[in-house]
Amino acid sequence: MQLNCFNFLRVGRRQSGWLCVLLWAATISLAACGGGASETGTPAAATRLVGEVLGAPHQIATSEFNISAGYSGQADTARALQRLGHAPLVDMLFMLPAAHEASSASSALLPDAENKLLAFLAQHRDLLQPGVRVLVKDEVYWNPAGSADSVDVLQPQLDALRQAVALVRRHAPQLSVGITVTPYGSQGRPVTMDYIGRAIALVDWVGTDPYWFGDPSTINGLNRWTQEFADIARAAHPKVETWLIAQAFNRPLKKPPPTHVSAGTI
Repeated sequence: MQLNCFNFLRVGRRQSGWLCVLLWAATISLAACGGGASETGTPAAATRLVGEVLGAPHQIATSEFNISAGYSGQADTARALQRLGHAPLVDMLFMLPAAHEASSASSALLPDAENKLLAFLAQHRDLLQPGVRVLVKDEVYWNPAGSADSVDVLQPQLDALRQAVALVRRHAPQLSVGITVTPYGSQGRPVTMDYIGRAIALVDWVGTDPYWFGDPSTINGLNRWTQEFADIARAAHPKVETWLIAQAFNRPLKKPPPTHVSAGTI
């Protein structure tokens, strides 16, 4: 078992009125994946990883870290990382509805998911080399405010995730498939926590993003989630690679918006 570190920086969502200024992640990397994970797509863990979330290739040169990895929604940025010998994490969030859009009524695999996947693979075959990590679902089970902690809500989302993972396994078995989960909308929800474990069992790597909105009363709960997350993930899938992504905002909110409030205390 090897402990790696991953530092993310400069993720901007200025259109929503906030800017993520720092993310940090620790990964526990193992030589093989069990459960639902793909042995072919298992990422090799040889060195400590340090990286950033990057929007454009030129940001690589201005990194404040001696980076060896990076996440981007832009293929040209991922290629630039790869050319430099860094490990790219590639955004493939086009097969499933966004977490806040998912519910028991609208959580199915998108109708054109397979066609989009095939087109993406054909266009970026040079980038998608063995072991490259791809993100297929961000913040699983983070439902709209007021959604129930129930099988009726969560099972369709798990079924859709399983289909998306299966498509990647079928058409690109060399890739390492991952998801992220958030403490918001999951703590204090035992059924959701159970389904988080079921989702983790399907993939090669999982990350969590216990971001802080500026409310001091939430710090202890977020720290607790952060400390326990690797154990939560390993209980579901003993050989999964785990990522911890911590982020803050340059204009903290006085309190989280309603969609960020869970049934428990964060």
